[in-house]
Amino acid sequence: MPSATTREAFRLILNGQFHHNWFLAGGYAQINHLANKSSDQPNLGVCDDIYINPFIGVDVSNKTPFDSLSLKLGYLVGMQRDRKQNRTYTPQGATIDLFARWKFLGIQNRLYVGDNLMPLYGTYGTLLNQGNAFYQSPIYNRTDLMIYIVQRPFVNCYFAWNLHYTKGEKLGHQQQLVVRFNLDAIKHQNGRLQNLFDK
Repeated sequence: MPSATTREAFRLILNGQFHHNWFLAGGYAQINHLANKSSDQPNLGVCDDIYINPFIGVDVSNKTPFDSLSLKLGYLVGMQRDRKQNRTYTPQGATIDLFARWKFLGIQNRLYVGDNLMPLYGTYGTLLNQGNAFYQSPIYNRTDLMIYIVQRPFVNCYFAWNLHYTKGEKLGHQQQLVVRFNLDAIKHQNGRLQNLFDK
């Protein structure tokens, strides 16, 4: 909702994956739209931030000692447009994703090689580009080291140490505690809610 201090904005995301035996295919798409403040304010222009990231891959979890093991190759193309300045950019690049998990340990790695995916970040920052700012680099690698603390049908909790590397920069890191709830796993038995952490 636009106001005297807030620009009108919305974000749409589509994310899906098809899985058949060992074959994976899918993609991710998003649209960030940044418009003006209320009509009584000066015209700031309209900006668009669009990405499409199709991928194919393999999941060989059933053929290895790992609980999960997959590899994905993707193509990422974007469009960033500043309509007031009449500037349009179409950055693109390639991604390689590896995920492996064994018992309570996991690792996920993404390598991106390509153009600066956020050419308008210096002007609009996170108002327009709500993704990972490291994608401004032509080479970016992210490695997540994970320890699963709780693994139940209803709740999944893990700690992740995220390592970021960009071309010409030093290694950066951050920590995350991620908790995911699966509401479909809640079941009623004899009129009472089961213990949420029961298997």
